[in-house]
Amino acid sequence: MNISIVARILAYLVLGLAIVGLLPLLFSLFGDRRGPWPWLAMIATALGVAALLLWQGRNARVKDLSIREGIAITSLVWIVASLIGAVGIRLATPEISYLMAWFEAMSGFTTTGSTIFGETIAISGLDRGVLVWRHLMQWLGGLGIVVISLSLLPLLTGGGGFSLYRAEMPGITNERLAPRIADTARWLVTFYLALTIAVTLALWATGASLFHSFCHALSTVATGGFSTFDNSIDGFASASAEWIIIIGMIGGALSFALLIAALRGHTERLWASTETRVFLALLTIAGALVCYDVATHNQWYSTSTHDLIRHSLFNVISTGTTTGFAVGYNASDGASWSAWPAGSHMVLILLMIVGGCTGGTAGGSKVIRWVVAWKALHSELRRFVEPARVTAVAVNGKPLDSQAVRQVGSFFFILFLCWAGGSLLIALAGQDLITSLGTALTAVTNNGPGLGATGVDGNFAAIGPLGHLTCIFLMLVGRLEFFGFIALCSSRHWHCYGSKKPDNQD
Repeated sequence: MNISIVARILAYLVLGLAIVGLLPLLFSLFGDRRGPWPWLAMIATALGVAALLLWQGRNARVKDLSIREGIAITSLVWIVASLIGAVGIRLATPEISYLMAWFEAMSGFTTTGSTIFGETIAISGLDRGVLVWRHLMQWLGGLGIVVISLSLLPLLTGGGGFSLYRAEMPGITNERLAPRIADTARWLVTFYLALTIAVTLALWATGASLFHSFCHALSTVATGGFSTFDNSIDGFASASAEWIIIIGMIGGALSFALLIAALRGHTERLWASTETRVFLALLTIAGALVCYDVATHNQWYSTSTHDLIRHSLFNVISTGTTTGFAVGYNASDGASWSAWPAGSHMVLILLMIVGGCTGGTAGGSKVIRWVVAWKALHSELRRFVEPARVTAVAVNGKPLDSQAVRQVGSFFFILFLCWAGGSLLIALAGQDLITSLGTALTAVTNNGPGLGATGVDGNFAAIGPLGHLTCIFLMLVGRLEFFGFIALCSSRHWHCYGSKKPDNQD
């Protein structure tokens, strides 16, 4: 692998992060307790890191970029960005440790939405610079810092560009909107910006302030879940705002490539997608089950039928899209969905594991993998009954090769292995069984609220240093969908070679 190329492209990405850091700096000038100094320090740190990386990559030829460098960049950028982003959070909120600030930054960039704020340090009491930065991290992470860079750096418009795109979008299938990856990235970024602006204006039209509308639009389209309110979306006190965010979360969780194709007049491509149909069907069925369960088994929920349906659908869609927003705090006795029956909790846990669609901003294991796993199981059962029968696993009418099917099985094995290992470490940090299982699951699926002490009524401040480090690791590998991180840790992956040496030689 050519480390010089990795260093050079990382330098450009870190420079971009420094530029984005000007926005919290601007907001900090209007009454923040710590003023602009935390953000000046963060920007200076980013510039220093970028300078070192540029020096390391001074002789690199970016046109030689291969899938190896693409994997390394998409893996390292989350680590570097979160370490730098934590500097501003730590300096602006000195009550927390740098490790806790790193947890918050990693949660932001991976669009997880878990937070250490809300108990000893109220979210509503944070400086505006911190609030804006938390949501900007999620917005950047939503589409992927790497994909965003493809539309900004013409250096990557050559053949190596698709290597970076494949590493960032590691699903079963990839949709390309244009022959060149840079053109595809421009379509994606344009759509992402348009969706963000639309959600901002729609929320603003409900009577919310422009600041709160803007911040929540950033985290909605990124399916991130950070809020400027201590009681999440209930802070809007508006049913209209909840419905707007529901639409925004679904839009963020669907494949952007298919949504853009639909906007360009090819709506049949969106509805022809098996993943899209299954995803929407899952949300519909889950919403109906939760509505029934809450209505029949939860006595405290004495609100109107409309509120019952809205609260149930909102929390189901928030979980199914791995956003992590919540409503229901303002119910009759002040309880949240943590007081829902066990059946509803089971539905939400299953949705956390499944996640959203490939090519969107949602986390989880992705619907398409469950579709492939189901089809593979069906194929094996038919082969068991009819040994002579030759069957192939197909998605959207296109057969998948055996390697893709094997990767799905490997993915689920690694997912549950990380969940089990993470739960053990969090339990060793002193947490109870439910909290440990829920915290590890929400971290590795990039969902947000966990269960128990880290549930929708709690936060992640009290899980301790071991718990924070465990969650940071789980959020990272979950965002990278495991295989990229495993490749990054391989000594064969880091084997350096000259720019003229073929990528398949070690």
